[in-house]
Amino acid sequence: KQWYQRRVRVEYLSFSAHADAKGILQLIKNCQPKNVVLVHGEDKKMEFLIDKIDDQFGIPSFKPANGEQISIPCKPHIMGSITKDTFKFVRTNGNHFDGMLVKEDDQLSLLSAEEARVKLGLRPVSINLNYKLSMNLDISPTVVLERLHTQLSSIISDLQNIPLPNSARTLR
Repeated sequence: KQWYQRRVRVEYLSFSAHADAKGILQLIKNCQPKNVVLVHGEDKKMEFLIDKIDDQFGIPSFKPANGEQISIPCKPHIMGSITKDTFKFVRTNGNHFDGMLVKEDDQLSLLSAEEARVKLGLRPVSINLNYKLSMNLDISPTVVLERLHTQLSSIISDLQNIPLPNSARTLR
């Protein structure tokens, strides 16, 4: 078993230590804690109360014996940031976003591909794809243009399927 140092906030609430189950359940409803630790009461009544807390709120509850140490599992809370421009893009364009999650000094940031490139000091990369089209030119110019259009449309369609951020795709 490995122990970790954690900073937690402990709230002090002044209420009667002799509150009944109904009063304790009302307090839990009002405070919405993430965990409940019962430290005073008869074992059977605390067990009953733990079941009620689980049924009504689904909150992990504990009843340690005097002097017993307990481990309270907790979900990590990760703070992060997003630039205003990236937020506007995500909000405008729905569920799809090309970008990176960058961790720096224990801070997470969601960056667009261009913001990440600049932040990481990377230079833009250009990929040039050349295609050679072979065509019989002994046919009418209209047919040549139609076939050229068909082949170019197919090439462009293939290029659109390459997984690149939209900001990195430029067709000339």
